[in-house]
Amino acid sequence: MDRNRTYKVILSYLNNVIGSSDTNQISKADKAKQTKAVEDLMKNLLNGPLSQYKDNVYAVGGSVRDELLGKNPKDLDMVVDDPKEKMDGAKKVAQDITDALNITTANNPHPLKEQYGIWGVTLLNPKSSSGERKPFIYKGTDISGYVLELTPPRKEGPYDTNKREPEYVEYTSLEDDAHRRDLTINALYKNLATNEVKDFVGGKKDLQEKTLRPPKHPEGIKRIYEDDPLRIFRLVRFGGKLDGFKLDPQTEKEVKEFINSPEGKNALTQRVSKERVRDELTNMITHPQGEKAVEALELMREMNLLEYISPNFDKMLDMFHDTAYHQGESIWQHTMDVLKKTPPSLKARLGALFHDIGKLSTRSESVKKDDQGNDVQRVHFIGHEDVGPAIAEKALSELKYPKNVIKPVVDMIGAHMGLKTYGSEKNRTRLRKVRILIEKLYNNLDDALSLMEADANNRDLHDLQKMREEIKNQKEDDLAKGLLKETPSGAEYISPLSGEEIKKEYDQLKGQQIGAVKWKLKQMLLQGKFDALDGKDMALKAREVLKGITSDQNQLEAIMAQMLKKSKSKSFYK
Repeated sequence: MDRNRTYKVILSYLNNVIGSSDTNQISKADKAKQTKAVEDLMKNLLNGPLSQYKDNVYAVGGSVRDELLGKNPKDLDMVVDDPKEKMDGAKKVAQDITDALNITTANNPHPLKEQYGIWGVTLLNPKSSSGERKPFIYKGTDISGYVLELTPPRKEGPYDTNKREPEYVEYTSLEDDAHRRDLTINALYKNLATNEVKDFVGGKKDLQEKTLRPPKHPEGIKRIYEDDPLRIFRLVRFGGKLDGFKLDPQTEKEVKEFINSPEGKNALTQRVSKERVRDELTNMITHPQGEKAVEALELMREMNLLEYISPNFDKMLDMFHDTAYHQGESIWQHTMDVLKKTPPSLKARLGALFHDIGKLSTRSESVKKDDQGNDVQRVHFIGHEDVGPAIAEKALSELKYPKNVIKPVVDMIGAHMGLKTYGSEKNRTRLRKVRILIEKLYNNLDDALSLMEADANNRDLHDLQKMREEIKNQKEDDLAKGLLKETPSGAEYISPLSGEEIKKEYDQLKGQQIGAVKWKLKQMLLQGKFDALDGKDMALKAREVLKGITSDQNQLEAIMAQMLKKSKSKSFYK
């Protein structure tokens, strides 16, 4: 069964039995609290009703690593080492867990990757006598919907050159399982019944020495990444994620050689899906510390991996700003500086990563006199905020980000230069810009303003607080007046007259003419020309405007031409 489809089934099931499918919207602190409670639950089960498995069930990977590092684990992955059941061991334990907790259903337990023997258990509270399910509270913590993942220790068969999965997998010993994992520090096993930690590959030592390396492979490091090239991205991610950890020099040398080899390029291109690259990129850039996100991306650069996110990033390394507005840094260096300053929101960080992508196609030069009369070379990127959104949209679509991420990120990129002229604009022009920002980025204003702030220099920052306050006040005022109405996807400024009202009163107007008139009325609203009026007077004034337009064919044609020109503009503020 396809794993993504399985998760959709699980979420749908959760929605039916506990009333919520939004299981991903949980803070890291809450997830850590849940994980601790779930691990305690498993320990009690293994020392009680499931004691026959007390020597078979282990936590593995990040949860063991984080605990040894003094951190709170946020996930619990389990290995079921049962020499009798072998590949069916995880399935049997999963079934006995649901039976012991009285949560067995047609979908629980469920296969996550049945061909690999991987099974999941969704933690649901047992049914009451009335058949109702309530939240699963364990020792004061709500663990409803937590999905346990159980897998047997296994080893992969050979990989076909162009396939992302091995031809087969088979049961193996816990020690052999350790040798197939991506890093020694992720190959530590903790017996969930006794807390004993097993280390077959030197993971504890590497934790102490803060060294990132894969377990030894009889055919060398290269074979590890030939078998699963995604591990290269995971290696890089951990290089940025874990404080003070560095790549083992020999590992770094051999991985770089592999990446730049024909077989390495083929493996990375053919056998690493864009979805997996997206997931690794997301984990890298949403690190709570912006500096760590930058470290991971800089390691991507050093390892020649940026092209697998977007081929444009390599070009950003070789294009530079001047020293008048910037400090002569490359576009990539400036991008990293902006990303470092943004909050750890996926949309804000993606906006920062792609905000200047349009500079690659808009670079121009000129010579100007400085204050002393000397010729100074200037570099310009006029209109980069207008061409960047389309480039970013293409890159993000290829990485398979969902539309509800792509759209606001693209809009942020189009809007990011809005602060530059804010302070010098006339009231009506500034109001229109503010209202466009509110309408297009209604649910993402904080991220958009954070991107502007991170990208601003000291000359622009003094206007930022003023812009923030104006947006906040204008949004509240416009909602209260009914000029702005919330929609399922955000908000929309409403034309004083609808298309139906315009058509009813002026039946001589057809199709595009009605659209043009409605567009003109909305432009007037955005500019504040109806602000002093209540709903009734606004409609009256709109009808007066409409009467003037419809009585003058030249004016109507001019409005249609203006609307057409605006529709073709790439500007966010069109």
